[in-house]
Amino acid sequence: MVDNEHYKHNFKESEESRTTLDQEIAFLRGRKEVEETSDRRVEVSGLFNGIEKDYLFRAGKEAVANGSVQIRPGFKDFIQTMTQKGWTISIMSVNWSASFIHGAISEPDIDVVANEISPEGRLVGPELLKRHGWDTVLVSSADKLHAMQSTVEDTAASRSFYFGDSTTDLECLVSTNGVVMSDDGESSLLQTLRRLGYTSYQKYEKAFDAGLVNEGCSVMVSHPLATLRVDMLCSKCAKNKDEMDEKFAKARECLAVLESVVSKKLKGRVPDVTEVVEIPAESNSGESESNAETDTENLGESADLDETLISPEEVSSFLENKFPMVSLSMDI
Repeated sequence: MVDNEHYKHNFKESEESRTTLDQEIAFLRGRKEVEETSDRRVEVSGLFNGIEKDYLFRAGKEAVANGSVQIRPGFKDFIQTMTQKGWTISIMSVNWSASFIHGAISEPDIDVVANEISPEGRLVGPELLKRHGWDTVLVSSADKLHAMQSTVEDTAASRSFYFGDSTTDLECLVSTNGVVMSDDGESSLLQTLRRLGYTSYQKYEKAFDAGLVNEGCSVMVSHPLATLRVDMLCSKCAKNKDEMDEKFAKARECLAVLESVVSKKLKGRVPDVTEVVEIPAESNSGESESNAETDTENLGESADLDETLISPEEVSSFLENKFPMVSLSMDI
């Protein structure tokens, strides 16, 4: 930590004055010597002497189990989906042990390009770099770039994507289809990209899960030269959509019932009014009473008036019991 601070303070250009990609890459590559010096001190201390790969693998699994290392939600689903589609996946890390990473991700078939601790307690670089003439430990942005280029060359991939969350990922991100990962939008990587003039359209995971996304719930992940847009609903909006779909379905069913009730009610009421109003005025009272009684009796037989004329309270109670998710205001 002290070495890093000393390097930052004494670098020829301050952080604020580094506004081009070349300036930032020069700064990042210069840190390699600082990191290697730190690694040599650890080797001399003998801290890792006698530690086997199996132990490191188990340590990785235990670290996830006890929560000291957290796997990003959706990681395993992503790996499974991409593998099924035939994509080659490699994990590149400046971590000290590829075995530890294998244990943490519990994906033994995934290629991990990282350093490893030898039984003598020395830090050794990945075999991939050695095969491609870059015999060094993997500690800097330049090392990661060589690792990525070597992987693409070995797999003969025609198209590649790189996901990164730290400044050591910068060179890889700008040299291919880069996707920036960040929890809060204020990571050192995103701050660096903004300082260099790159506009990020990334939607953050926490805001996305909370439904706080604009542009029609779209996710936009940025790349300096191109932008990849993926249209999808966030988890909160997807849940809300399901709830609204259910409410709309209930509402449509409710309207159908209302139409039936109102139609039935009017079918009974209109003939009743018509029959009473159209009784001839010149008829004597006895004939009128007789006709009215007959008409009412006939109407009751044909339209079942008492059962058809349902009160608003009865309709409301019926609908509330049948459609508890729908709030109704009725005036019949």
